[in-house]
Amino acid sequence: MLLNIVMKNLLFAAWKNSSRPKIGQFELIRNMDFSDRSIDEIKGRVEYYCDDGKIERMSKAEIQNALEFLQSGYLDIVGEKEDKFFLKFNQRVALKKLLTFTGEYCVEE
Repeated sequence: MLLNIVMKNLLFAAWKNSSRPKIGQFELIRNMDFSDRSIDEIKGRVEYYCDDGKIERMSKAEIQNALEFLQSGYLDIVGEKEDKFFLKFNQRVALKKLLTFTGEYCVEE
């Protein structure tokens, strides 16, 4: 129990101090599905989404960091198989799981 609390606090601190803490993870979740995709494929989908919504693009390093965060044991939203990433839950459940962790309550659906 204490280990879970410590882990959650460490993950929350890492999330809060990241360069694009909230927008990055939400963009990734909105642009992923159950299909296995490489980082380059995900980056292309996110760039299209960012250009369409006039949002600042994410670098490959930011995408990698966000994917690692979403893979963390406490969240476990994203899976990895042979350097390809996929959502373990549908987008709605994944977003709710991230919102529960971050404590945010206002995200457009």
